[in-house]
Amino acid sequence: QGRRISTMKRTEEDKFKQYRQRRSQLTTKMKQQKASKQKDLEDIRNDVITQEHQRQQARMEDIEKTRLFDWKLLPSARAYLERDDLLQPDVENPPDIVLSVCEQEVVELKAIQEQQQTILDDVAKSIEMIQNRQANLARLISMAKLLKVVCDLKFDLVQKRERDTAHGVEQLERNRNPPTFESQEDVKDENSSRPSEQSEIENLKVCSRCNKEYFASKNTPTSCRFHKGCKIVLHNFGSGWSCCRRSGLGCMYAYHMQSQPNG
Repeated sequence: QGRRISTMKRTEEDKFKQYRQRRSQLTTKMKQQKASKQKDLEDIRNDVITQEHQRQQARMEDIEKTRLFDWKLLPSARAYLERDDLLQPDVENPPDIVLSVCEQEVVELKAIQEQQQTILDDVAKSIEMIQNRQANLARLISMAKLLKVVCDLKFDLVQKRERDTAHGVEQLERNRNPPTFESQEDVKDENSSRPSEQSEIENLKVCSRCNKEYFASKNTPTSCRFHKGCKIVLHNFGSGWSCCRRSGLGCMYAYHMQSQPNG
C-alpha cells in the first residue's frame, strides 16, 4: 500500500510537471501570435495613414495655390478662360466670376478634406476595436486550452480512481467468497504455495533512510529515494533540501538500508 501511494504521488507530480510545461509552451505561442498580429495591424494602419496623408497633402497644395492667386491652374478657371478667350499672358487679375468659382472650389476641397479626415478617424477607431477584440480572443483561447489541460488531468485521475475502485471491489469479493477445495490434495497444494508469501511478510523491513517498508527480495538500486543534504528554509518558497533546493521526494537513489535495532 505504501508503494502504491508513492507511485500515485510520483504520477501526480509528473502530470503536474507536464501541465506546467504545456502551459509555458501555450503562453509563449500566444505571445508570439499576438506580437505578429499587432505588427500586421500596425503595418496596415501605417499604410492607410500614409496614403491618406499623401492625398491630403496634394489637396492642401492645390488650396495653397489658390491662396497665392495661382487661379489659372484650377480646372474651373481654365475652362472659363478658354471659353471666353481670356487665357492670355497679360491677364493679371481674374474676373469676379472666376474668383467666385475658385472660392466655391476651395470650399468643396475643404469639405472633402474634412470628410476624408472623418473617414480616417473611423478607420483608426475600427483598427483599435479589432485589436481589442483580438486581445480578448487570445485570452479566451489561452483559457480554453488551459481548461482543456485541466479537464484531461481530471479525466485521467477519475479513470485511475475507477480502476482502483474496481480492483478493490474485486479483492473484497475474493475475500468474501474464499475458494472451496474438493479434496485434501487441493488444500495441500494451496498451503504449499503460501510459505513464500509468509516468508516475505516475516522478512518485511524498514529503511533507515526513507522510513519505508520493503522486502529484501525486491530491494533494487532505485528502491530508496532520499536527500543527501539537510533541510533548510528557502526564501519565499517554504522549506527545502540543501542538495537539490526542492521540497519533494528525494533526489538520490540507492538500496534500502535496514535500520539497526537499538541497544
